[in-house]
Amino acid sequence: MLPAAARAQQEASPARPAKAASAVATQLTARCAGTCAPLELYQGGIAERTFLVGNGGDSPIRIAEVVPSGGTGSARFEPSALAPGMEARVTLRQPVGEALGLQQISFDVISPDTGPQRLRFPVFVQSAYRPERPELDFGYVRRGDAAPRQLTLTSFGADTLDVAGIAHKPHWLSVIVVPRASSDDPQSVQLRAVVLPTAALGELAGRVVIRTNVPEQPTVAIGVRAQVYGEVSAMPPVVSFGAVARGAPAVQEVTLRALDARPLTIARVTQQGEDLTFASISCGAACVRLRMALDTARGRLLPRRDAVVWLEGREDPVAIPYSGLVVGPDTQVRSLGVITGEEDIQVRGDTGGRR
Repeated sequence: MLPAAARAQQEASPARPAKAASAVATQLTARCAGTCAPLELYQGGIAERTFLVGNGGDSPIRIAEVVPSGGTGSARFEPSALAPGMEARVTLRQPVGEALGLQQISFDVISPDTGPQRLRFPVFVQSAYRPERPELDFGYVRRGDAAPRQLTLTSFGADTLDVAGIAHKPHWLSVIVVPRASSDDPQSVQLRAVVLPTAALGELAGRVVIRTNVPEQPTVAIGVRAQVYGEVSAMPPVVSFGAVARGAPAVQEVTLRALDARPLTIARVTQQGEDLTFASISCGAACVRLRMALDTARGRLLPRRDAVVWLEGREDPVAIPYSGLVVGPDTQVRSLGVITGEEDIQVRGDTGGRR
């Protein structure tokens, strides 16, 4: 029994209203119609998956639209009006493109009656060809003197692999299909490519897309790149400052040589922004050394861009791509430049920019 004082206080206090039963808010639920395991597709395929989207609340819900949260895709659904407990069948379709490996595809179910419901499903994209990531890298080549490069492409998706045509190629590249000899593997084709004499100077990159008779993946893209120089060569042709501690010195040198033995003098160097300062010194009648000093006063990422060297008495400039990263002390940097994905760089304040 409560003490008398406590009983008196309880009787004097206003009675609290009974707690009303909380209403179930309008909400959407989602589940896979069947398996939720990753879809296995070839490059360029269409990923399709069906979900059952339900009304888990106690009020009607109307589905206005279903839209991809990234990329291009389409969706169809019915019904659009859901009474409590009802489910709509939502089928999603989206091209997977050329990226290989495990990916996530997501769509949003939009309703004016509730918040968006995200639908996600995994896909694993593979190539029907070997190598999986075909490339033609010409390296550093003189315009007009580039040796042809050859690539062997294999697919087990057809008894005899045939090239139906070249759907796309860079304008600076010539590509032909090498005729197959009777002793050659029927499931392989050889492509021969050469950089045209009319190619622009500097760093060139693009891709060749060929059409084949492989039904699972009728097109395949081949990456191509070249660093083309004219009468003046640059070594190294590409400059990477790597990871540099803020405030530390960062200097790279590039040697320019005239292949026609004419005198070489730098008239000016242009750049995007003001990251670099330049100085030059002669290393011979047809040679000049360009000193590139990076401003490291503030931390920042320098994405790949060009320093363009203009030379006295010469029409064609020399473009030197450069990149780098200026970081603060004790910054962990992963996979920068030529550093592999298995290595880490730690730049400490007392290293003077050394790795």
